Amino acid sequence: MKRILPAVAAMMIAVTVAAMQTRAMTFELSVGPKLELGMGFYSGDDWQDHLDDNNIDNQYVFTFSGGLLFDMTFVRTGIFGFGLQPEALLTFTGGGSSGNTFVSTDTVKGADISIYLKPKFTLGNGDLYILFGPDIFIPIGGVEENLKLKDSKYPYPGTIKSLGTDVIVGLGIGIGYDFKFDQGTIEIGCTFTPYLMDYWEYAEIRQNKFTFTIGYAFNVIKPSMPANTSGPADSSTP
Repeated sequence: MKRILPAVAAMMIAVTVAAMQTRAMTFELSVGPKLELGMGFYSGDDWQDHLDDNNIDNQYVFTFSGGLLFDMTFVRTGIFGFGLQPEALLTFTGGGSSGNTFVSTDTVKGADISIYLKPKFTLGNGDLYILFGPDIFIPIGGVEENLKLKDSKYPYPGTIKSLGTDVIVGLGIGIGYDFKFDQGTIEIGCTFTPYLMDYWEYAEIRQNKFTFTIGYAFNVIKPSMPANTSGPADSSTP
């Protein structure tokens, strides 16, 4: 974890500096808060076998994320634009199962760092965009397990179960729309992230999340305008 965070930060800084040097006429940068709300759930062969063997169902859990987005645009040609959108979020997600008499849910929190490719297309007063790229999830603590019997008003006290990994890597895919304003951008969209690594070495159980997103990015760097070579208008001409 100590090596990953500085590496990601250094990569974001390097990309920003390189873009500013090589695409000074078109580079745009906006920074601001982002929130995600949705559901998390488990998948994997061993998890599905567990559900089938016990005749129980997959249980979706509430997912929440909050943090910062960095919206970078490197190229704009006609209606097409291309850039990156790194994000650094604190995420609460998990998964679980349910049967006729119980609901069992897991909650895990962690740092969620994404670096999305972001092609975009001008549409109306904003951009229709696609997100695609790696998502690095760094769990903080273990998994909190909670069990509630359906005929009881109160859940059993949560227990903490350690994870078998310090980092899991996923692939985020999303679509949305950026509403452009003079001072910034309102971003709305949805994202699906299947993680490609297991929580535990002894079982194929993988985290997934689907979220609706909203964010506001303040304009930090706007594209430079070409110099006006036509000269000032001749005010003496009637």
